[in-house]
Amino acid sequence: MADCLVALVLDESLDVWPALGLPVRQGNRLPRLSPFNAYPTSDGWVAIGAASDAEWSRLLDVIGRTDLKTDASFMSRASRLAHNERVDAMITAWTGARRMADVVDRLRTAEVACAPVRDIEALKAWPQLAARGMLEPLRHPTLGPWPTLVAPGFPLKFSATDVGYATPAPLVGRDNDAVWGHLLGFDVAGLRRRGVI
Repeated sequence: MADCLVALVLDESLDVWPALGLPVRQGNRLPRLSPFNAYPTSDGWVAIGAASDAEWSRLLDVIGRTDLKTDASFMSRASRLAHNERVDAMITAWTGARRMADVVDRLRTAEVACAPVRDIEALKAWPQLAARGMLEPLRHPTLGPWPTLVAPGFPLKFSATDVGYATPAPLVGRDNDAVWGHLLGFDVAGLRRRGVI
C-alpha cells in the first residue's frame, strides 16, 4: 500500500516545489494546471480541471465568458497559473449559482473534465460502486446481514476466484479453544476445571 501511495503522491514533484517558491500544501490545486480545483455549488462541490487550452476554451463557452478568449491573461496555461486566484473566483461565481448535477451535466456535455465530490452517503449510493462490488454489506455472526454497514470490496477482480466477505467476523472468543488447544497445546478442559479460563 505504501508503494502505491508514494507513486501517487510523487506524481507531483513535491520535493522540488520549495526550491521553486511553491508551497508544498496546495489544497485541491495542481501548480501546473489552472483551473484545477474543487468548486462549491449550491448543493455540494465539483472538481474541475482544464488540462489544455482547448478544454479551457470549452469551459469558457459553458460559463458564458467567451469575452476572455481575446484576453492574453487567460489564454495560455502559464498565464492562467499566474492569474489562478482570478480563474478560481470566476469559476466559483458560475458554479456557486448552480446545482451540482447541472454543473456536471453542462461540463461533461462540453467535454470538460469534472466530477462531483461525493460524501460518504453519496458514495454508498453511487451505482458504479455497486456494479463493481466495491461496497459489501457486512454480516453479523448472530444478527445476519447488516445492509447499512459496509466494507470496501476487493479492488482486484478475478475471472475464476470469488473474493469478498463470505463469512462474518467471529464473535469475541469464538476461536479460543482452537488456539489454546490445537495451536498452543494447552489442556483446555483442565484449565476450565481449575477455573483458569
